[in-house]
Amino acid sequence: MRIAIPQYNGAVSGAYELSQVVSMHLLDFGTLTAKDEGVHPFPAVAESYDWLEDQEVQAIVLGTIDPDNAEKLAERGIHVFTGAGDLTPAETVEQFLSAMAAALKRQSEGGCCGGHGHDDDSEGCCGGKGHAQAEGEEHECCGGKGHDDGSECCGGKGHAH
Repeated sequence: MRIAIPQYNGAVSGAYELSQVVSMHLLDFGTLTAKDEGVHPFPAVAESYDWLEDQEVQAIVLGTIDPDNAEKLAERGIHVFTGAGDLTPAETVEQFLSAMAAALKRQSEGGCCGGHGHDDDSEGCCGGKGHAQAEGEEHECCGGKGHDDGSECCGGKGHAH
């Protein structure tokens, strides 16, 4: 996957529209490596959509972006990830690589709990605790099942509601 990190004054750009340069990185989720493909001048915003598409960029990671600009990138198949914080561009690439690899691993394993919930005291992602969520309550974690403990499956938050 090729990603772009728009930058302003050497840091991850807080706003797409203020970007001065963009670094390109080729990510390999199998080996968890990132190849630095250099820093390029950032084109004017209006030209950036086609330019990024021509560079075969599949995702950009930055602070914020105007919704209209995000939509124009999405129309070209470029995923937009906002919320990049105070990390350096290199640290942002590593964080993105790690997060995406973990998400892909969860997806290939069928999601949380291996794609199935536990409604008993079986072992598995629920650590033998089962689920005590009321029937009919929906929860995105564990396929609609919740946890009344702090199990890892739900980020350690537990669900006792």
